[in-house]
Amino acid sequence: MLSHKEDIILITEKRLSPIGKKEFSPFDWYYNGKAKVIDIPEGKLSVEEISYLCRGYKRIYLFLNYTSGSFKWCDLLKKYFAENYKKLWERKYLYNERLLSRLRGKRRFYWAVEIYIFKN
Repeated sequence: MLSHKEDIILITEKRLSPIGKKEFSPFDWYYNGKAKVIDIPEGKLSVEEISYLCRGYKRIYLFLNYTSGSFKWCDLLKKYFAENYKKLWERKYLYNERLLSRLRGKRRFYWAVEIYIFKN
């Protein structure tokens, strides 16, 4: 699905904002669309504030980056959107083992990046 100006993209990785320049992250390097992009790293906005930001947009693209964000925050966002919006599409990328899980005797795995599209 292609994004349009009626869509909003939420990414959990923090975007840098060099002096006098627009915000930038690895996502921005590849994205060249018209949808509004907002970074939502843990602690920047509450779930309620994020929900308010999504009002008026047709679709919500949710990019969860588990390598640069908190597992709890990403899981909270995923659960909130799944319970309050209609999921249209999802993909998961880069299946990884948690670093110390094997040493603790219980191997645990996660997806490094999860992408969802929800209908508003």
